[in-house]
Amino acid sequence: MNDYLYNENINLSALITAQPQLLLTLSHFGIPMGFGDKTIAQVCAEHGVDPQFFLLICEVYSNDSYIPSLATIKSTPMQGLVPYLLRSHDYYLNRRLPHIAHHLEKIASMLPSRTGKAIKQFFNAYVEEVREHFVHEETTVYPHISHLLSGNQRDKFKIKDFLASHGNLDDKLSDLVQIIFKYLPGSKNSPSKIEGAGGSMTSSLPGSKNSPSKIEGAGGSMTSSLPGSKNSPSKIEGAGGSMTSSLPGSKSSPSKIEGAGGSMTGDSNDDAIDMIFDILQLSLDLRKHALIEDKILGPYVKLLEKSSQR
Repeated sequence: MNDYLYNENINLSALITAQPQLLLTLSHFGIPMGFGDKTIAQVCAEHGVDPQFFLLICEVYSNDSYIPSLATIKSTPMQGLVPYLLRSHDYYLNRRLPHIAHHLEKIASMLPSRTGKAIKQFFNAYVEEVREHFVHEETTVYPHISHLLSGNQRDKFKIKDFLASHGNLDDKLSDLVQIIFKYLPGSKNSPSKIEGAGGSMTSSLPGSKNSPSKIEGAGGSMTSSLPGSKNSPSKIEGAGGSMTSSLPGSKSSPSKIEGAGGSMTGDSNDDAIDMIFDILQLSLDLRKHALIEDKILGPYVKLLEKSSQR
């Protein structure tokens, strides 16, 4: 009996609520939303997914320390493994990576031309590396499995060779995030100044622990709230970057942070946060994908190879 944390008789919605990261796996199984309060067994039956295979994937995906035994691998129907991995490849290449590329295009436009171009080239090279990695699996590993299952092994390929050279696709994503953090407009120690028609105030800009900011204008100075000024534009200046926003008490007057590193509007800042979050989420998901290959695909194919030699 498998010692999974969950079983096929609980509601799928309860599983997703308890382990939200598993929501990303549903499309890889070919399971759409709209399952209501149905159990895992019911949903799997409707979509042709073996519930034990479903639970095995979920266990590996949600528990990094879990290593399925050979007995578990042997007893679990694996017909859905290659379709699951193929859908995963399609998801990464045709949905997640283009989504990140769209955000990256916006962020690169805020950077100096050479820096923006270099970051886009880095990302595009990474996409090609991912594509080549998946193509290798789809043209070498998966046909090897088909040959083993049909009893017609025609290649000299061994799964141990694949696993030995199986690199981590998430490493370069971590590098990309660090590059983006480094070159996005913003400076930790540079003084910034907020100017407007309503008054003046010294403070610190968000994300700048030591840089004093100053709001100056015609109306005097204060240390808490700005005098309301609906129509007077205000401006935040500093060495790190620029951002348009609205100052407190000024409903219509845009504010702007400017500096040597480029310019960033409030919407662009949100784009940058969304993009970094998406990259980190993709990195985590690819790491889980690699665990499935190492802990399920590898042992499963080794068993097939051993059986074919008898």
